[in-house]
Amino acid sequence: MTNELIEKIEYSKRVLFDNFNTEFTVMFSGGRDSCVLKHLITSTGLKATYYFCMSGLNHDMVLNFIKTYHADTVFVKPQIDIRDQIFTNNCVPTIKNKFCCATVEKSYKSFHDTTKYHVIVTGQRQQSNGSKPNIENLTHVTTRDNDVPVLAPLRDWTLNDVKEYVYIHNIHLQPSYELYGKSLGCAFCPRQSATTRKLMTKHHPEVTERMKNICRALYARNDSLRNAHHTFDDFWHWVYTCTNYHF
Repeated sequence: MTNELIEKIEYSKRVLFDNFNTEFTVMFSGGRDSCVLKHLITSTGLKATYYFCMSGLNHDMVLNFIKTYHADTVFVKPQIDIRDQIFTNNCVPTIKNKFCCATVEKSYKSFHDTTKYHVIVTGQRQQSNGSKPNIENLTHVTTRDNDVPVLAPLRDWTLNDVKEYVYIHNIHLQPSYELYGKSLGCAFCPRQSATTRKLMTKHHPEVTERMKNICRALYARNDSLRNAHHTFDDFWHWVYTCTNYHF
């Protein structure tokens, strides 16, 4: 282990110890950063509860991985099912209207009545993996409107730091990292690349079929969609090929 990573680990633990009250509320996605964060918190002995918020379009691979290797995780169901979200907004999620992310956030906040005095911990890092922009204003400790501290102990870690920590501690990752080199995240996320979407369809056709059925029902009830796309196949091609990214 490099001296630089040792120093980052120690600083991350200091952030956790210095801001602990009675219990941590940890946002857990099942991804590589989350698994490292969970291992790090566990190594401190500090009490924490881990929450995974379901979007309605999660891959079975992710769900089964969490249930098998992180059975202590609390699954949070969305307040509104993804099908109803799409019907309410009369469209699929887009870059400009990521209503699914807003619903996930609301689902997390619904737990704040019981965890409002717990410090929240996330696995966010300032440096991007490439699929998302860097989080320039990310700090180790921020405070939300209700004065609850939000920690990002991995703020200064690089992707190589995370990979080295995984290797040294032999942390089990979800199979998608071996198959695709990354976590797939939510199906049909507007940030998802065309390559990832093709991989998802090939290996997880059940998720694609679920979304296709939702889109078929949306198309049947939406006059504007039928005017813009003369057939459902045209509309599905528009959704599937990611041309909805910037709308």
